[in-house]
Amino acid sequence: MKKNTALLGYDVTLASDCHSTYDSSVLKAEQIIAHHNQTLGGFGTPSNQIRVVSSDEIFREA
Repeated sequence: MKKNTALLGYDVTLASDCHSTYDSSVLKAEQIIAHHNQTLGGFGTPSNQIRVVSSDEIFREA
């Protein structure tokens, strides 16, 4: 869903510290969150990117 949104022409901001997940049988929750932040950050098109920032940074911009 997030990747499609950027590809459809929208800018996306992902709060890096607001994920909700839990440990799986393979990875700890912290590892899953780090993977998503790293994988999705900068994904998109030259015009529209997924930006990964902390919730503090999002609230400072508001």
